Amino acid sequence: MSSPIAAAHRRSGVGAVAQRRPRPVLRSLVVTLGIWLALLGGSQAQRAQTLPESAQTDSLQAESRLVYVFQKIEQNQLNEALAELDVLLASTPNFRLAQLVYSDLLRLRSGLSLNQASEAERASLQGLHDELRLRLSAVAAPPPQGAVPAQFLKLDPSVRHAIAVDAAKSRLYLFANGEQGLSLVGDFYISVGKQGVDKREEGDQRTPLGMYFTTRMIPGAKLPDLYGVGALPVNYPNDWDRLHGRTGSGIWLHGSPSDQFARVPQASDGCVVLSNPDMQLLLQTVDRRTPVLFAPYLDWVQPQALQPTMAAFDKTVHAWALARSSAAGMGGLDIFYTPELRESASQRKLFERQAKHYASRDFRLAETSLYEWRDAMGEVRIVNVRSFSPEFPNGLSLRQYWRQNNGQWQIFSEDVLAELQP
Repeated sequence: MSSPIAAAHRRSGVGAVAQRRPRPVLRSLVVTLGIWLALLGGSQAQRAQTLPESAQTDSLQAESRLVYVFQKIEQNQLNEALAELDVLLASTPNFRLAQLVYSDLLRLRSGLSLNQASEAERASLQGLHDELRLRLSAVAAPPPQGAVPAQFLKLDPSVRHAIAVDAAKSRLYLFANGEQGLSLVGDFYISVGKQGVDKREEGDQRTPLGMYFTTRMIPGAKLPDLYGVGALPVNYPNDWDRLHGRTGSGIWLHGSPSDQFARVPQASDGCVVLSNPDMQLLLQTVDRRTPVLFAPYLDWVQPQALQPTMAAFDKTVHAWALARSSAAGMGGLDIFYTPELRESASQRKLFERQAKHYASRDFRLAETSLYEWRDAMGEVRIVNVRSFSPEFPNGLSLRQYWRQNNGQWQIFSEDVLAELQP
């Protein structure tokens, strides 16, 4: 059986090892290394310059060392590659991909071939090879400088961070929201569901796709070892999911078991899994209700490209607030709420309880964040809004889900996130 090292070394013309024909299960790896090793020059340096020092976790440093190992192999500097692997495995002894590369490199130096593997072993090796391909791919093609995911239309300054997952690349990107808008501060390898993405029902072992928000933080001490240093649950299924009959629960961002530095790309029952150093950084950084985008792939755009869509929809939201204020929550809202929601008993109770808040002369809309999601079922806009009045001096926080009905954006779901009265 061929190996990652032999695949890379074959390009340098190394003796008998270079003549061995790779087995079919590893051919994609051979192609991957042939392409990406040629692209690595400068990409790692660009990535290091993009991320602040605070985001240089042990996981990112381990990934950088692994890339350096392959650069040394490409230069036929096997002793230097082995020395770097020694350092890497001393600091992260549970990094299974690095263990595989180390064993392959020793076999290459000794002229030995890999033994015939069982079906289970071949499947395990394939998972590690997929991990290697995705890690090298991410290093070779980092996100465009200054770009953001198109789904983040507008983040209020009160939203300190945002998270975006690119399932196709097995990457999670962490953004800080500052005076200049979103900036990339973290870029991490992740695993998704065993059956991929696009979760539809309980137990399908798929990771959902959509826009979600963290709900709480669970420390690792309260969880089984499977979840590593801790977890950040998200609000799957959200109201868009429920509208379309999607079921399931317990979708988390969480760490890795103690015997694994990282998991292969498709390894969970639907959660997004990070290495423990990366997960620890998230636990120490993000707040409750941090937006989390799960996408099959990310559409990167420059922030100014979002301005027309953001401005138009922001105007719609402010028109809704004006209608609520003018109508005291009881009328004149036909164009902003779907008939089903407007006529529901629970929504009418909300209208009545909040009427004085919106009717107050001192009512003000203080915080607005706008998000967009599109899938096969259509387009949804998600609005997190907070307003103040003497009735709610500490704020009334709502989350709204909007969809188009005959060309008009309307709210089909409105949840109270916080109703803080004196």
